[in-house]
Amino acid sequence: MMKIDNAKQDIQNLLSFFSETFSRPSFKLFSSFIIGFIQLGKEIHTSSMVQSLSFPFLHRSLSSFARFLGQNVWSMEELANTALEQFFHTLRIKAHSVLFLIVDDTIIHKSGQKIPGCAWHRDHAQKSYVFGHQWVLSALLYKDFLLPLWAKLYHPKATKGCGSFQTKITMVKKIL
Repeated sequence: MMKIDNAKQDIQNLLSFFSETFSRPSFKLFSSFIIGFIQLGKEIHTSSMVQSLSFPFLHRSLSSFARFLGQNVWSMEELANTALEQFFHTLRIKAHSVLFLIVDDTIIHKSGQKIPGCAWHRDHAQKSYVFGHQWVLSALLYKDFLLPLWAKLYHPKATKGCGSFQTKITMVKKIL
């Protein structure tokens, strides 16, 4: 397990690796997201994250975070490449090291009927249907360290507001 002596400084150092991926205002929003989600632990709502920010220079309205995520004026590929480079460098992963690529899907229950992308999904673990979002996810596992790589919203055919349909198999092929 990695020992963190000065968590605030360590987080700022880690975030600095991503500064070239964003404009200065976007980097502040990106940093706000990371710090906010660290503060919340298992709480996963963006609105709760925005309200939890305790640093005055990080306070933003919920709409600024929605624009940051929705307009994507930053490159997801560049962000992922930076994360991968740091993952391999920090953990000193060498050629022939054992790594695992984990791919899975998960259903997040939602209760609002007008949430974009929501649909009924078969939950095979519960042997029932669940209304909500279904995500296809991937991560890289090395020893005890997990690096999330990719998350994409899956939606059944004819789900409103989601764009063109892709099967989960097609989504996984894109990951690979």
